[in-house]
Amino acid sequence: MKNMKDPVDQPACWIGFFDILREKISQMRDKSLAEQLLAQCGHAIEANDINQLKALVRQLLDLVERTDSDVDSLSEQIKRR
Repeated sequence: MKNMKDPVDQPACWIGFFDILREKISQMRDKSLAEQLLAQCGHAIEANDINQLKALVRQLLDLVERTDSDVDSLSEQIKRR
């Protein structure tokens, strides 16, 4: 039996979360802050800093107005981490 990691523990998953949230900027309460956080996410990805990316994605998620089932699902996945 292979030792398989939970997909949410993989960097690609967090980059995917970032991509989803980037598309939701129009639904964020503070668009200026969201733009800053998105830029920082890009830098974290370039630096391969997954812990920083996780923290930034969580901050972005807090800015999204909860009107979207995609965001609710994403939120549930992240809460487990």
